[in-house]
Amino acid sequence: MRPTTKKPSARSGPRRFAGLGALDARLVAVDLDLARLDARRLRRASLGQAIRVIEGGRRMYNLVHVEDVAACIAGAAGTGEPGIYNVASGEHTSLLDLANTVAETYRDRQVEVHSDPPSPERHYGFPLISVEKARRALGFVPVGLREGLRRYRSVLDASRVL
Repeated sequence: MRPTTKKPSARSGPRRFAGLGALDARLVAVDLDLARLDARRLRRASLGQAIRVIEGGRRMYNLVHVEDVAACIAGAAGTGEPGIYNVASGEHTSLLDLANTVAETYRDRQVEVHSDPPSPERHYGFPLISVEKARRALGFVPVGLREGLRRYRSVLDASRVL
């Protein structure tokens, strides 16, 4: 029997091809607009400028730290069972929480957070994503928001990007 080159389908679940297990790591909350806004917030904070949050900062995200993504992929490729893994923080973070944590990370710059009032008829986020399978099978422990921002600031400060 010849090995197939067909890619596994998320709908049909994990398969084996030529004796190798298929792996699907779903990265959650990879949002380019959010990343761009975060870079702007970090730049403003690094300069000691106020951070503005629209709609009351109520939109919710499942953020993920780049080190968590790398660790999960390495763990899954090395010892993980074939299957689908969600890679996320496993906790909701609102944009207001994010802005306040950025301000806290730059406490030495006395950054203020200004929040516009929310719209009462608007939906503000996504359901929480379960990372239990990655925790159980890969020993995945997500980096928290505060620690992730602290690490990110250290990298930015060392590289003098902001």
